[in-house]
Amino acid sequence: MPAASYAKRLMLMLRSPRPMWRVIAAENRSGFRLFVFFILPFSLAAGAAVAVGVSTFNREWNEDLGYGARAVDAVPIGMVTVIFTAFSPYALAWVFQRMAGLYKARFDFVTALTVAVYGTIPIWLAGTTLFFMPMVVPGLLAFVYSCVLYSIGAEEVLGVTRKEAPEFVAISLLFSAIILSIAGMLAASTGLY
Repeated sequence: MPAASYAKRLMLMLRSPRPMWRVIAAENRSGFRLFVFFILPFSLAAGAAVAVGVSTFNREWNEDLGYGARAVDAVPIGMVTVIFTAFSPYALAWVFQRMAGLYKARFDFVTALTVAVYGTIPIWLAGTTLFFMPMVVPGLLAFVYSCVLYSIGAEEVLGVTRKEAPEFVAISLLFSAIILSIAGMLAASTGLY
């Protein structure tokens, strides 16, 4: 995908999501393209941001901010961030796929992954700023906007009705949060951060 086309697509998703979702709904979908052009680059950027933040700003105990990781742990923490950032849209897509049957919507995995990936763009963009702790606030706002994008995507791409789309997204996010929490606990129990 040419860089100009890629940047334009990102901006249109943020500024004019409904027309962009309609364009996406009409396209041939490819899980490989989603991984190469969205999941991998944003996951690497988030991992790098976290590693820089840990090594630069978050190095010791602070009475105001709490525990900070050691600078020597920055790279492993960044690598785990890459893995979980890349895994997250797949977990959400799996839940979307399972939930779609209950809402009489399209339930093939690549279509569900398309909604998960494009809807996560605001979170990923905000995630690249997490090297500095106060940037958590834009991350929370990005999450809210991603919920809106998921809802429009569920409607335009998956075929969930407009009335049911917010409920579909809320339940799906709850279940994907449970999956990601369990995955995080398992990773922590094996010694990953």
